[in-house]
Amino acid sequence: MGLELGAKVHFDHSSILRREHLAGSMRRWAPTQWGKDQHTGIIVGWRTLANGKVTYGNDWDGGDEFRPTEHFKAYLVAYDMRRKHVYVLPEDLEEIE
Repeated sequence: MGLELGAKVHFDHSSILRREHLAGSMRRWAPTQWGKDQHTGIIVGWRTLANGKVTYGNDWDGGDEFRPTEHFKAYLVAYDMRRKHVYVLPEDLEEIE
């Protein structure tokens, strides 16, 4: 599926990606677990997202550090004029002709 900028798409609300903060300082992008509403939107961009681990600095001079363990592509979809754009995986989008 070759989705391009401006393509119209359908997707379930439960396929919208949200960033989770897990135990052990892990960060992960995962689909929401609620909502079965169908949305129609337009692709307005794409991003490379990453899952990984955060290491926090131990003193005032040491900063926090994010170390990615996995990279993947997600599309940025606009589906409502009053809501922010959302991230959706390519396999969760259905293109509308």
